[in-house]
Amino acid sequence: MNMTEPMFLALTALVDEPRHGYGIVQEVDRLSAGRVQLKIGTLYGVLDRLSAAGLVALDREEAQQGACGATTG
Repeated sequence: MNMTEPMFLALTALVDEPRHGYGIVQEVDRLSAGRVQLKIGTLYGVLDRLSAAGLVALDREEAQQGACGATTG
């Protein structure tokens, strides 16, 4: 798998604790000092690829809020 910078940063954002989508976006912004700003659509594509590679697992879905939690696998 070719790991892009957004993928690496999203994975890094999940090292310490599970996070919802917005939490991952905020942590990626912090980790990159504002240089990488993930949009929610891009984030979920990144999470899908990381999940398919077995690097993260869906913790739970909260459909009413449109967010999901993810953890490193």
